Amino acid sequence: MTDAAVEGVTRHFVTVGQRQIHYRRAGNGPPLVALHRLPRSGRDLLPLIQRAMSNFTVFAPDLAGYGNSWPLPIVTPTIADYALDICAFLDAIGLTRTLFYGEREGAAVALEIARRAPLRGAALAASELEIWTPQDGDEGTQSFKPFIPAWDGSHLTWLWAYLREENVFQPWWRKRLSARVANDMPTPYELHTRAVQFLSGGSQGRGYELGINASLLFDPRLAVSALLMSIRFPPFTRNGLGTEPWRKERSARRSRLLGAQ
Repeated sequence: MTDAAVEGVTRHFVTVGQRQIHYRRAGNGPPLVALHRLPRSGRDLLPLIQRAMSNFTVFAPDLAGYGNSWPLPIVTPTIADYALDICAFLDAIGLTRTLFYGEREGAAVALEIARRAPLRGAALAASELEIWTPQDGDEGTQSFKPFIPAWDGSHLTWLWAYLREENVFQPWWRKRLSARVANDMPTPYELHTRAVQFLSGGSQGRGYELGINASLLFDPRLAVSALLMSIRFPPFTRNGLGTEPWRKERSARRSRLLGAQ
């Protein structure tokens, strides 16, 4: 299925090894790579792309196995595998240094890129980056079942319920009052849009759980610790980018973070 055209946003494929990665591009200015949450695609970031395109050249790739990007040839990929794939994508389109923005699982990938390749980034902004406990990881990975079409269409009923519940429970598999978050229920149109994203990619929902499970087993604190030890670019902070207050606070923040582990 082809999405309706969005003014100023173009769509492209780039070949990486034996695979193709799909991405959206828009705007002019310093490069900004935006990484989406899962199991959605770069389409989910269109509102952000349209706001940012007046100041940045935005690149929004579909993570491997989502949207129209081919999956990784790995049975159980990790966040590191997704990060290396995005680094290969950046090489393929000729980006050596960029700003990064990531949402949830996309934020985990962006953080891992920053840890592995600190010279790649000018700055990093992460939204809704989760810190999961080992218990969360075990529960979560058992909750995400393979998406297999059923003759009676029950897989579509499950999908609709999942896309609704992930918006109102945190984590979504704990369906109780203590896990309810202060979000409104998505509109039927929004749920339909998310379902179309889920189904319309090349994988048609197959393997949707792989990237999510990888994020459940990813500990961002370890990545942040390593990043702070050899930091080359600052995250977005209340003190701004690379300002003197950030430099003075870095050692104190590093000590507090390491002490909390």
